[in-house]
Amino acid sequence: MRDRAGLSAQKLSDRCEELGFAIPRSTIANNESGRKEAIPVHEVAAIAAGLETAPASILFPLDEADQVPILPIVTLNPFEAWAWFAGNSWVHNTYLPRQLSQGRAFDESVEIMAVQLKLAELINTWSLMRHSTKRINQLVLNGGQSEVAQSMRDSLSKLEDEMRRSYDYLIEAGLQPPQTSPELTHDLGAVMTSPERNAADA
Repeated sequence: MRDRAGLSAQKLSDRCEELGFAIPRSTIANNESGRKEAIPVHEVAAIAAGLETAPASILFPLDEADQVPILPIVTLNPFEAWAWFAGNSWVHNTYLPRQLSQGRAFDESVEIMAVQLKLAELINTWSLMRHSTKRINQLVLNGGQSEVAQSMRDSLSKLEDEMRRSYDYLIEAGLQPPQTSPELTHDLGAVMTSPERNAADA
């Protein structure tokens, strides 16, 4: 993988250091040769970032073996290993030992992860739509089409409702919603504590 990226072990080591993790060239060589049996999570993340690839490709290379171990007693093909690592419930429930695959914990953790990712996407969309709505409102003041502005406001309102539901889900699960910039956090706070929401909660 490093060879395909056209990087020497030293260059990869330098990249990792630039990313905040100092990984000596000798450590990278030991990882690749198998002389080092266990690789810490922070090294996996740094090496993946240095190679501009997904962390799962460090653990489960797609082109180096037909089967890879995910546990001492469980071996999968690399594609299934990737799917399991990314939270695929079907792979988990199909291939892991029955005593590990029948509980709800895995499915619940995957559901929470999906809500977190969805909320992050909603926040990004909300920020873009909010900026566009402000511009359209300004055009209306200058004689623009009010129907377009109302349609944007309606879409923004629906998006905010969906964001609130995702926020509530995460908070009820004892988790913090995704972090945002201070400015966006302030604006989101106004949405999350709007009079309409407080009235609905009462």
